[in-house]
Amino acid sequence: MTTGVEKTVAVAKDHQTRGKAPVDNGDGDSMTGAEPSDQILVARVLAGDDAAFVLLYRRHAAPVAARLRGILGRPADAEDMLQTTFLEVHRSLARYQPEREFGGWVHGIAMNVVRRFLRARGRRWWQWSAAPHDLEITAESAEPSAETLS
Repeated sequence: MTTGVEKTVAVAKDHQTRGKAPVDNGDGDSMTGAEPSDQILVARVLAGDDAAFVLLYRRHAAPVAARLRGILGRPADAEDMLQTTFLEVHRSLARYQPEREFGGWVHGIAMNVVRRFLRARGRRWWQWSAAPHDLEITAESAEPSAETLS
């Protein structure tokens, strides 16, 4: 029976032989400057290499952060959700299926984190991004009331 680490490494090597990922020996190629694939890094994290997780974070944090800022509109909230996302990524690595693209998997986790965050605030993502500063514009609030007209 194979472990999650063995399966991750096997899939990563398979991808390398079919040209889906840069060929490396798991440590990066110092001759060409190639970095290890995401699947190799995941296998290293699962084997206890914390530095490999730092590489995954550096590789995927910027695009996730940009997407979170676009949805939330608030840099502080986006940063909090980014940290929460990568905590969940780290906790869930053993369940990562190496056949999937790692970046897409991380973005999926980020979207789930945002949904939970906004649900806790009682908002939907489209209400949040369209209404900065906790102001929600509705048809009723856009029409002047009798008090404002007098």
